[in-house]
Amino acid sequence: MIAKDILYDKVYGCLCGLALGDSMGMPTEFMTPEEIRKNFGYVDRLVAPSADHIHKDLGFGMITDDTELTLQIIDEILKFRTFNLDVAVAAIVNWAKQKDVFNKSYLGPSSAKAIKALLAGTAPHQAGKYGATIGAAMRVPALGLVNPGNIRKAIDDAEIMSIPTHNTNLAIAGATAMAAAIATAMLEDSTPERVLEAAIYGAKEGERRGNMLIGPSLHKRIELAISLLGKTGDLAECAQILYDYIGAGLQTYEIVPVVMALFSKSQPGNIMKIIETGVNMGGDTDTIGAMVGALAGAYYGSGNLNFEIVAEIERINNLDFKEIAARLTRHILERNNIGLKSMSK
Repeated sequence: MIAKDILYDKVYGCLCGLALGDSMGMPTEFMTPEEIRKNFGYVDRLVAPSADHIHKDLGFGMITDDTELTLQIIDEILKFRTFNLDVAVAAIVNWAKQKDVFNKSYLGPSSAKAIKALLAGTAPHQAGKYGATIGAAMRVPALGLVNPGNIRKAIDDAEIMSIPTHNTNLAIAGATAMAAAIATAMLEDSTPERVLEAAIYGAKEGERRGNMLIGPSLHKRIELAISLLGKTGDLAECAQILYDYIGAGLQTYEIVPVVMALFSKSQPGNIMKIIETGVNMGGDTDTIGAMVGALAGAYYGSGNLNFEIVAEIERINNLDFKEIAARLTRHILERNNIGLKSMSK
């Protein structure tokens, strides 16, 4: 059994953590660690992108595709009351149209090519045949949330969500790792070790799916990233190790291992520090911050997040995470027929 209040707090924590990492990491994306320090110092707040930054079209505190697509997937799931390939395609196409993504700086290369193909009538399995970057993994938190403890279903749903734009083993492995990790994080009696084991298992499963492209083993790179950090306690040092040895670019086999390794250093009181570490480490910082924020939020709940920043993100982007979390929690309970024990008096 799982307490309804705990389930809600995990959903809410996941959404808030996602948006925090995304919005805080947007202005530092694709900068080196040195450039971030020179331009912003240490980013532990919302900052505006510089005038010559790739995201100069985005304003202070705005979210990017990481959060937008996750919320769009939630909207489609709640609208259709189910999830399948048609829902996945609807989420991507509707997001692309509503957000005018071809005129936005954040649209990734694999997604851009595949969405154009989808809009032209190409079948989903063909549209995403060569997408191998991080775009699949970054948008699947919702599919972990709606499958609490059901790793197999989370993995299958993550594969389906990948197909329209990232139908390759390299990308699917990242999506299945992330979804499996969040599905496990949602359990009331979970542990960080179980979450990471689920991520590795999910990666192994995903590596066998989709169009086969050459590339490194994701599950082995997750194991490597975690082992590289060893007993290192300083988060800045952890970030530098990951940046130097694993990488922080657009590739799934870089970002997902980095996210899992950062999560391995998380504790109840340092969730914001973990998000900030991702935001300041350089590379694809909005996605690193968003993914580790979503995973840590799903595991620890919302208790140690910065709600002043969350409120600012909500105001700027016209969002209400409590309302979204409440609706999604009701759907999760109905869909999974979860036994409840209310903690409310």
